[in-house]
Amino acid sequence: MAGNTKLTKEQIIREYMRDSKENLDCCYFNISGGFFRQAANRAYYCALDAINACLTAIDIMDHSNHGFVIGEFRRNFIKSKIFEVAVSDYLGDLFEARNDSDYSKGFRVNMDEAKELLAKAEFIYEQVKGYVDENFRQSQAETN
Repeated sequence: MAGNTKLTKEQIIREYMRDSKENLDCCYFNISGGFFRQAANRAYYCALDAINACLTAIDIMDHSNHGFVIGEFRRNFIKSKIFEVAVSDYLGDLFEARNDSDYSKGFRVNMDEAKELLAKAEFIYEQVKGYVDENFRQSQAETN
C-alpha cells in the first residue's frame, strides 16, 4: 500500500473519475469476453465512482453507504437540475442490476442487457466528466 498521502479535493475527484473510467473499460472488456454478470457490476461501479466525484466536489466525503451516496447525489444534483432525471433513472437501473447480479443466485445478465447497462454507465460517466471538467476549468481560472 502506498501510504497515507493527503490528497487535495481536486485530486480525489480526479481519482474517482479515473476509477470510473477504469470500471467503464472493464465493463467493455467483460462484455467482449462474455462475462455479462461481471459487466453489470463494473457498470454500476463506473457510475458510483462518478457520482462520488460529484459529492466530493461539494464536500460530501462519506462514501461508505451506497444508499446514502445515491440519495445525496439525487438531492444535490438531480433535484437542483444540474443533471437530468435520466441520470438518476439510469443510476437506479445500474444499482438494481448490480444487486441482482451479485446477490441473486440464478440471476443472469445476457449480452443485450449488459450492453444496455454499459450504455447507461457511459452516459453517466460522460455527463459527470463534463461537469467535473467544467468546474475545474472554472476553479483553475479563478486561481490564475
